[in-house]
Amino acid sequence: MKPVGLLGGTSWVSTTHYYEKLNRAYQQKLGGLHSAPMLIHSVDFAPIAKAQANEDWEALGNILADNARGLEQAGAGSIAIGANTMHMCFDAVQSAIDIPVLHIADGIAAEIKDQPTLLLGTAYTMQKPFLLDRLRALGCDIHLPEAADQERIHRIIFDDLCQDRVPESARIYFGQLAEQFEGNLLLACTELGLVLEAGSKDANTNERIIDSLDCHVTMMLKQITI
Repeated sequence: MKPVGLLGGTSWVSTTHYYEKLNRAYQQKLGGLHSAPMLIHSVDFAPIAKAQANEDWEALGNILADNARGLEQAGAGSIAIGANTMHMCFDAVQSAIDIPVLHIADGIAAEIKDQPTLLLGTAYTMQKPFLLDRLRALGCDIHLPEAADQERIHRIIFDDLCQDRVPESARIYFGQLAEQFEGNLLLACTELGLVLEAGSKDANTNERIIDSLDCHVTMMLKQITI
Protein backbone atom coordinates (compact mmCIF):
# COMPACT_ATOMS: atom_id res chain seq x y z
CA MET A 1 0.00 0.00 0.00
CA LYS A 2 1.45 3.34 -1.06
CA PRO A 3 0.68 6.57 0.83
CA VAL A 4 -1.38 9.34 -0.70
CA GLY A 5 0.48 12.58 -1.33
CA LEU A 6 -1.17 15.89 -0.41
CA LEU A 7 -0.19 19.20 -1.99
CA GLY A 8 -1.10 21.41 0.95
CA GLY A 9 -0.59 24.79 2.54
CA THR A 10 -3.17 26.58 0.41
CA SER A 11 -4.12 27.26 3.16
CA TRP A 12 -2.56 25.50 6.15
CA VAL A 13 -5.96 25.72 7.85
CA SER A 14 -7.64 23.34 5.41
CA THR A 15 -4.52 21.15 5.23
CA THR A 16 -4.87 20.39 8.94
CA HIS A 17 -8.45 19.31 8.26
CA TYR A 18 -7.33 17.02 5.44
CA TYR A 19 -4.82 15.38 7.79
CA GLU A 20 -7.30 15.01 10.65
CA LYS A 21 -10.25 13.83 8.56
CA LEU A 22 -8.28 11.30 6.53
CA ASN A 23 -6.78 9.82 9.68
CA ARG A 24 -10.18 9.63 11.39
CA ALA A 25 -11.73 7.96 8.35
CA TYR A 26 -8.84 5.50 8.05
CA GLN A 27 -8.99 4.59 11.73
CA GLN A 28 -12.76 4.19 11.57
CA LYS A 29 -12.41 1.85 8.60
CA LEU A 30 -9.56 -0.28 9.97
CA GLY A 31 -9.99 0.21 13.72
CA GLY A 32 -7.44 0.03 16.50
CA LEU A 33 -4.37 2.24 16.30
CA HIS A 34 -4.34 2.56 12.51
CA SER A 35 -3.43 5.92 10.99
CA ALA A 36 -3.41 6.92 7.33
CA PRO A 37 -0.25 6.50 5.20
CA MET A 38 0.18 10.04 3.91
CA LEU A 39 2.86 12.39 2.58
CA ILE A 40 2.37 16.17 2.68
CA HIS A 41 4.17 18.98 0.88
CA SER A 42 2.94 22.21 2.43
CA VAL A 43 3.85 25.48 0.71
CA ASP A 44 4.01 29.06 1.96
CA PHE A 45 0.60 30.41 0.96
CA ALA A 46 1.54 34.13 0.77
CA PRO A 47 3.41 33.93 -2.57
CA ILE A 48 0.84 31.46 -3.87
CA ALA A 49 -2.01 33.87 -3.10
CA LYS A 50 -0.06 36.69 -4.75
CA ALA A 51 0.43 34.64 -7.91
CA GLN A 52 -3.28 33.79 -7.91
CA ALA A 53 -4.16 37.48 -7.70
CA ASN A 54 -1.77 38.14 -10.60
CA GLU A 55 -3.39 35.32 -12.62
CA ASP A 56 0.00 33.64 -12.97
CA TRP A 57 -1.40 30.13 -13.22
CA GLU A 58 1.51 28.88 -15.31
CA ALA A 59 3.96 29.65 -12.50
CA LEU A 60 1.62 28.06 -9.98
CA GLY A 61 1.31 24.97 -12.15
CA ASN A 62 5.09 24.69 -12.26
CA ILE A 63 5.33 24.95 -8.48
CA LEU A 64 2.71 22.29 -7.84
CA ALA A 65 4.11 20.02 -10.55
CA ASP A 66 7.56 20.18 -8.99
CA ASN A 67 6.14 19.45 -5.53
CA ALA A 68 4.10 16.54 -6.92
CA ARG A 69 7.22 15.05 -8.49
CA GLY A 70 8.87 15.20 -5.07
CA LEU A 71 5.96 13.35 -3.48
CA GLU A 72 6.02 10.72 -6.22
CA GLN A 73 9.74 10.21 -5.71
CA ALA A 74 9.13 9.91 -1.97
CA GLY A 75 6.78 7.00 -2.61
CA ALA A 76 3.28 8.46 -3.00
CA GLY A 77 0.89 6.27 -4.98
CA SER A 78 -1.52 9.11 -5.79
CA ILE A 79 -1.75 12.88 -5.37
CA ALA A 80 -4.47 15.16 -4.01
CA ILE A 81 -4.36 18.94 -4.51
CA GLY A 82 -5.62 20.26 -1.18
CA ALA A 83 -7.63 23.21 -2.48
CA ASN A 84 -10.43 23.69 -5.01
CA THR A 85 -8.83 26.81 -6.50
CA MET A 86 -5.49 25.12 -7.13
CA HIS A 87 -7.24 22.59 -9.35
CA MET A 88 -6.70 25.29 -11.96
CA CYS A 89 -3.30 23.58 -12.14
CA PHE A 90 -4.63 20.02 -12.32
CA ASP A 91 -3.44 19.34 -15.88
CA ALA A 92 0.04 20.71 -15.15
CA VAL A 93 0.35 18.42 -12.13
CA GLN A 94 -1.00 15.31 -13.84
CA SER A 95 1.23 15.74 -16.88
CA ALA A 96 4.31 15.99 -14.62
CA ILE A 97 3.89 12.63 -12.85
CA ASP A 98 3.04 9.01 -13.58
CA ILE A 99 0.67 8.45 -10.65
CA PRO A 100 -2.99 9.55 -10.61
CA VAL A 101 -4.07 12.97 -9.38
CA LEU A 102 -7.44 12.75 -7.62
CA HIS A 103 -9.64 15.51 -9.01
CA ILE A 104 -11.86 16.98 -6.29
CA ALA A 105 -14.74 17.47 -8.77
CA ASP A 106 -15.03 13.71 -9.26
CA GLY A 107 -15.61 13.21 -5.55
CA ILE A 108 -18.09 16.08 -5.43
CA ALA A 109 -20.06 14.76 -8.41
CA ALA A 110 -20.40 11.34 -6.80
CA GLU A 111 -22.05 13.01 -3.82
CA ILE A 112 -24.36 15.62 -5.35
CA LYS A 113 -25.24 13.84 -8.61
CA ASP A 114 -27.93 15.86 -10.48
CA GLN A 115 -29.44 17.67 -7.49
CA PRO A 116 -29.67 21.50 -7.66
CA THR A 117 -26.54 22.76 -5.92
CA LEU A 118 -25.28 26.24 -5.05
CA LEU A 119 -21.49 26.40 -5.34
CA LEU A 120 -19.61 28.60 -2.87
CA GLY A 121 -15.87 29.17 -3.18
CA THR A 122 -13.20 31.69 -4.03
CA ALA A 123 -13.85 34.08 -6.89
CA TYR A 124 -11.52 31.93 -9.02
CA THR A 125 -13.56 28.81 -8.36
CA MET A 126 -16.92 30.50 -8.88
CA GLN A 127 -15.96 32.49 -11.99
CA LYS A 128 -13.54 30.28 -13.91
CA PRO A 129 -14.55 27.10 -15.77
CA PHE A 130 -12.05 24.60 -14.39
CA LEU A 131 -14.39 23.19 -11.71
CA LEU A 132 -17.77 24.27 -13.06
CA ASP A 133 -17.27 22.68 -16.47
CA ARG A 134 -16.07 19.39 -15.02
CA LEU A 135 -18.98 19.20 -12.58
CA ARG A 136 -21.52 20.03 -15.28
CA ALA A 137 -19.96 17.50 -17.65
CA LEU A 138 -20.51 14.92 -14.91
CA GLY A 139 -24.21 15.77 -14.85
CA CYS A 140 -24.27 18.15 -11.88
CA ASP A 141 -26.85 20.95 -11.72
CA ILE A 142 -24.63 23.80 -10.49
CA HIS A 143 -25.81 27.30 -9.56
CA LEU A 144 -23.78 30.34 -8.48
CA PRO A 145 -24.42 33.18 -6.02
CA GLU A 146 -25.05 36.74 -7.23
CA ALA A 147 -21.97 38.82 -8.10
CA ALA A 148 -22.08 40.81 -4.84
CA ASP A 149 -22.24 37.59 -2.85
CA GLN A 150 -19.34 36.13 -4.80
CA GLU A 151 -17.22 39.13 -3.89
CA ARG A 152 -18.15 38.90 -0.21
CA ILE A 153 -17.53 35.15 -0.04
CA HIS A 154 -14.08 35.57 -1.62
CA ARG A 155 -13.19 38.31 0.84
CA ILE A 156 -14.26 36.27 3.86
CA ILE A 157 -12.22 33.28 2.70
CA PHE A 158 -8.98 35.21 2.29
CA ASP A 159 -9.35 37.83 5.03
CA ASP A 160 -10.65 35.50 7.72
CA LEU A 161 -10.90 31.77 7.10
CA CYS A 162 -7.42 31.29 5.61
CA GLN A 163 -6.11 32.96 8.76
CA ASP A 164 -8.12 30.64 11.00
CA ARG A 165 -10.62 33.32 12.00
CA VAL A 166 -14.37 32.74 11.92
CA PRO A 167 -16.29 35.95 12.71
CA GLU A 168 -19.86 35.55 13.88
CA SER A 169 -20.96 37.78 11.01
CA ALA A 170 -19.62 35.16 8.58
CA ARG A 171 -21.58 32.39 10.29
CA ILE A 172 -24.77 34.43 10.05
CA TYR A 173 -24.14 35.37 6.42
CA PHE A 174 -23.47 31.82 5.22
CA GLY A 175 -26.43 30.56 7.21
CA GLN A 176 -28.61 33.02 5.32
CA LEU A 177 -27.25 31.80 1.98
CA ALA A 178 -28.15 28.25 2.97
CA GLU A 179 -31.70 29.29 3.87
CA GLN A 180 -32.25 31.20 0.63
CA PHE A 181 -31.31 28.40 -1.79
CA GLU A 182 -33.66 25.45 -2.22
CA GLY A 183 -31.16 22.72 -2.81
CA ASN A 184 -27.70 21.59 -1.80
CA LEU A 185 -25.03 24.01 -0.66
CA LEU A 186 -21.58 22.99 -1.93
CA LEU A 187 -18.59 24.25 0.06
CA ALA A 188 -16.21 24.38 -2.91
CA CYS A 189 -13.49 25.93 -0.82
CA THR A 190 -11.71 23.71 1.66
CA GLU A 191 -11.84 26.41 4.36
CA LEU A 192 -15.61 26.85 4.29
CA GLY A 193 -16.17 23.89 6.59
CA LEU A 194 -15.15 26.27 9.37
CA VAL A 195 -18.48 28.10 9.12
CA LEU A 196 -21.00 25.51 7.91
CA GLU A 197 -21.34 21.94 9.12
CA ALA A 198 -21.16 19.45 6.28
CA GLY A 199 -23.83 16.78 6.15
CA SER A 200 -26.44 18.81 8.00
CA LYS A 201 -29.97 18.81 6.64
CA ASP A 202 -33.03 20.95 7.20
CA ALA A 203 -35.88 18.74 8.42
CA ASN A 204 -38.39 20.68 6.27
CA THR A 205 -36.43 20.72 3.01
CA ASN A 206 -34.03 18.62 0.97
CA GLU A 207 -31.19 21.05 1.57
CA ARG A 208 -27.85 19.55 2.44
CA ILE A 209 -24.47 21.13 3.07
CA ILE A 210 -21.71 19.26 1.25
CA ASP A 211 -18.04 19.91 1.96
CA SER A 212 -15.75 19.36 -1.03
CA LEU A 213 -12.94 18.51 1.40
CA ASP A 214 -14.94 15.56 2.73
CA CYS A 215 -15.61 14.38 -0.83
CA HIS A 216 -11.89 14.56 -1.57
CA VAL A 217 -10.98 12.69 1.61
CA THR A 218 -13.35 9.88 0.58
CA MET A 219 -11.41 9.53 -2.67
CA MET A 220 -8.09 9.55 -0.82
CA LEU A 221 -9.32 6.89 1.60
CA LYS A 222 -10.25 4.58 -1.28
CA GLN A 223 -6.78 4.95 -2.76
CA ILE A 224 -5.01 3.81 0.40
CA THR A 225 -7.39 1.01 1.36
CA ILE A 226 -7.81 -0.82 -1.97
